[in-house]
Amino acid sequence: LRDEIEVVGFHNHCPVIRFLGKSDLVSDLVGEKLAEPHVRAVLDRLPALQEIRPRFALLVPVLDRPPRYRLYFQKPVATVTRVLLDQVRDELQYGLEENPYYRHAVGAGQLGVVEVTVLDPAGESAWLVYERHCVAEEQTHGDIKPMALDRLTGWQNLFGPLTIDSASGRK
Repeated sequence: LRDEIEVVGFHNHCPVIRFLGKSDLVSDLVGEKLAEPHVRAVLDRLPALQEIRPRFALLVPVLDRPPRYRLYFQKPVATVTRVLLDQVRDELQYGLEENPYYRHAVGAGQLGVVEVTVLDPAGESAWLVYERHCVAEEQTHGDIKPMALDRLTGWQNLFGPLTIDSASGRK
C-alpha cells in the first residue's frame, strides 16, 4: 500500500498507529519532487499553523507562470490576521525548502513562492469537497485518507467558492 505509519501507543498490547502519508505520492512540476510525508511533517510543525488549528489543510500545485504550490486551509473561526497568514506562508516556504530540489527550483525562478489561501469556515466543509473530488476520480470512500499534498491541479475551481479574503474574513 506504500502507507507510512507511526506507532503512537498501545492498547491491550496492540499497536495504535497514525497514518503519516503515502510514500509514493510525489508532486513534480519542474523537478522539485515534493513528497507527501515531507509536506505533512512540515505542516505538522508550523507554529503559526498550529496556532490556527485548521480543520483541513492541503498543498496543491498551481499551473500559473511560474507554477507554484498553494496551501488551502479551513479554520474553525472566521478571521485570521494578515500577519499570521504571512507567517504561515513564510514558515511553509522555509519548510518546503528543506527539499534541495524545491529550493533550487524557487531560486532559479522555475517555481513561484508558495501561496496560502483561507477557506470560509462557515461554508461547505473543505473535507467534503476533497472527498467528493476523490470519488469523482474513482477512489472508493474507504480508500480516501486525509492527505497533506495532492499532485493534481484544478483545485482552485473546486475551492474557489470557499475562498475568502483572509484579512477581512469576506468572500
